[in-house]
Amino acid sequence: MISPKLVEVGRHLNIELITYSDIESVEGSPGNFKVKIKKRARSINTELCTGCGVCVESCPVTNQAVDCRAAQGE
Repeated sequence: MISPKLVEVGRHLNIELITYSDIESVEGSPGNFKVKIKKRARSINTELCTGCGVCVESCPVTNQAVDCRAAQGE
């Protein structure tokens, strides 16, 4: 389930959620940041994903580090 704050952030026009990524560097000052992001490989099509979690429930692969299932795409 997605927390209310995450839903609020996801709907904000000035915020882009970039999941499954790592921040490599942050430069600048408040209101003028430049962030370098490294996106990791995915196993799902982010254009089709609605965040419903059905793939997590049916996925046979578990990720014990976060105690949930790792989604695998086609």
